[in-house]
Amino acid sequence: MDIWVFVNPFLRTLVYFSCFGAIGTSLFLFHFGNLLGSQGIIYCNKLRSRSSLLGIIISLATVFSIAGTLGGEIFSAFDVTMLELTFETKIGRSTFFVLLSFCYYLHFLTYQKISTFCWLCRERQSFWVHLPRSVIPPRKGLWYKGSLRFI
Repeated sequence: MDIWVFVNPFLRTLVYFSCFGAIGTSLFLFHFGNLLGSQGIIYCNKLRSRSSLLGIIISLATVFSIAGTLGGEIFSAFDVTMLELTFETKIGRSTFFVLLSFCYYLHFLTYQKISTFCWLCRERQSFWVHLPRSVIPPRKGLWYKGSLRFI
């Protein structure tokens, strides 16, 4: 029996779980970030980073498993010809775009000036969005009161 029959669905399931962990945590922070303490926000940021890193690793493993499926042998997963053929199939392209999406998301979380969608604090029935000084012109100061608009 072929090993790829078991490996491919398992890897796809792990990709779905890591997508759920990364995007779901971001949506959770977006909706309930103002109710969390600083420790909760730090935990959610770590969970998003770990989920996206896990998604990158699993996406790379999925690329090799697709090449192995095309070749039919275990060693064909590392064959350059099979890896080239992988990116010509629809599932290979979709896995490549999933890999790019996770890389972009991890880059967004790591190097973006605003590390979460917004740091929301509930104060006097209005939202305060904490923006770094490099984003805000100097005359407006560190805090910008208003709706969730970016300058």
